[in-house]
Amino acid sequence: MVPASRGAHTGNHRPAGEGGGSSSRIQHVQMTSPSLVRREVSDADSAALIELITTCFAAYPGCVLDVDGEEPWLRAPAAATP
Repeated sequence: MVPASRGAHTGNHRPAGEGGGSSSRIQHVQMTSPSLVRREVSDADSAALIELITTCFAAYPGCVLDVDGEEPWLRAPAAATP
């Protein structure tokens, strides 16, 4: 789990169906999968989290993940979780 102070989106996002815009006509569907299990993050997840975020950032030219400079908590994510 990402600490609330890190990664939590605080912008002007409204869930589908709330407020104006064409997205308000999109019906919300709850996605479930028996193969997905929610669990607490462990420090052993560090490399996988960094790889996941790095891969996502790679889709945007010039966008890089500077773990040590900007997101050092990714080195020990469980220790950073309250």
